[in-house]
Formats: sequence, structure tokens, C-alpha cells
Amino acid sequence: MIVENLFSYSGVGDQMVKAIFNRDYALVQATVFVVALLVVGINFCSNAVYRVIDPRIAAA
Repeated sequence: MIVENLFSYSGVGDQMVKAIFNRDYALVQATVFVVALLVVGINFCSNAVYRVIDPRIAAA
């Protein structure tokens, strides 16, 4: 959100702030859900890549 405000980009953070001010709770819930899915997906991918790079953790 800081980068979007600093460079005037219209993105997910800007959409979230506008939805909060407009009291569009369905859009707020959907945005939080999508961001949470992205965080979980990126975390899963990084763990999978780390397991490939360092096979010692596969035994643990």
C-alpha cells in the first residue's frame, strides 16, 4: 500500500482502502481472502524449493 500511494499505482491495497471507506464488506473479505491465499501459496512454494535445494531437511 505504501508503494501504491507513493507512486500513485492502482492495485490491491488501493482497492482495499477504497472498499473500507465505502463500507463494501464483501469486497474487503474477498481481498483479504485472496491476499491470504497468495501468502500461503508463496510460503508453500518457497518451502518446496528449499526442500529441493537442501535435501537434509527432507529427512527431518
